[in-house]
Amino acid sequence: MISQSQIHGTSSRGPCATSSIANPPTTIKKGRGPAQFPKIWGTKKLEVTLNREKKVIGPDAIPYKSALGCLARIGVKLPLNYAEFNHIPQYLRDMAWEEVEFNTTLPPEAKKVVLSDLNGIWRKWKHTIKEDYFLPHLDDEEYLSQLPSDCIELDQWLDLVEYWKDEDVQKIAAKNAKNVGMKECLHRTGRIPFTVLEQEFLMAGLDPTDLDIWMESRARGKALGMMKTQLNYMIRKRVALAAFASTTFQQPEDKEEMQKLKNEMIEEREKMEQMKDEFSCEKELLLIEKEKMSNLTKKLEKLLSQFPASSPMSHSGQVPDASSSHRPPTNRLNDSPDPPSHEEQIGTRVHLFCHRIPKSIVAQGVVVDLIGGEKKDRHVFVKVYVEKTLIPNEKLLRPYEGARTIGEAIHKCINWEFVDVMEI
Repeated sequence: MISQSQIHGTSSRGPCATSSIANPPTTIKKGRGPAQFPKIWGTKKLEVTLNREKKVIGPDAIPYKSALGCLARIGVKLPLNYAEFNHIPQYLRDMAWEEVEFNTTLPPEAKKVVLSDLNGIWRKWKHTIKEDYFLPHLDDEEYLSQLPSDCIELDQWLDLVEYWKDEDVQKIAAKNAKNVGMKECLHRTGRIPFTVLEQEFLMAGLDPTDLDIWMESRARGKALGMMKTQLNYMIRKRVALAAFASTTFQQPEDKEEMQKLKNEMIEEREKMEQMKDEFSCEKELLLIEKEKMSNLTKKLEKLLSQFPASSPMSHSGQVPDASSSHRPPTNRLNDSPDPPSHEEQIGTRVHLFCHRIPKSIVAQGVVVDLIGGEKKDRHVFVKVYVEKTLIPNEKLLRPYEGARTIGEAIHKCINWEFVDVMEI
């Protein structure tokens, strides 16, 4: 059994033992060999950074992941004969981070993220060693006494064998294996990280949801997965535009045109929803249906752009009444103007101001509806279709469909306080 001193980092063999051995290891069929560090590692920095979710992204994100995999497998730098990654001496973990920092453009605050990634790779490497070299030869003492691979340090291998053969450890391992077997959806997502998939969507002009990224990682063909995400994106856009247009058009001819477009879109949406769930569908058919939906969306956008805004709000954030074209100025922060009627509000293109002081414009959009209480209520909200963001990191008052910032709510309808809305 592996001793407590070895588990917590005081192995008598030490972390820097060599892998030399008198007896040659058992012959093993060779494959392509272990992964190597990127060629520029140690000579040029990899271009990577952190996104808003504190994930590593950038042009060199994939080489970065490969480098972390190589680093985590070097037993001298990150020994395997510890029960947990956090039990590895702090100075060794610091040295691993310093090597990554020296070879990448990551900022200092990325240390926690890098060590977390190394932790996951280190644990997986340890599991691979157990599955490949220990469990198949559990009763072969001669095999277990020799070094099975040059990728492992001899002293660490012997410590691991002693630890894994302990009865208590085997009971825990059996329980964990049983729990894993109860999972219905395993992590079979390939080598491309979710953050890289998200960047590909954004570069293609799409605004993917978490479900889109999840489905893309499991799609049998990358092109098919991307097309499905494009269809999802267009459907979400159509829903937002239809929600706006259904309350905007007032004239009979407008309503007739709107109803015609809505019927066509509903028909196309049903076709696409059916095709989305069929992985064997033809790519050409998907492209044709996507083009139809795109044309319908352009029609609707053109119709919306021609609709005149009625009785727009003044620059003071108020709405003119029937007897006067102007109202006395109102303090936007302390006074609460009477909210306008739905007819006065709808169709106005507006600036959205931040909720804090000092005030600054964070986005532009079109008023869709008025949400709130009675006419004297101080907290009346305006439903706005967000067209453009100026300060994408501005937080929403409440999450909306997973969006927590105004930048994440682009091309969606959100609620904004009336006192922080002003006509463009």
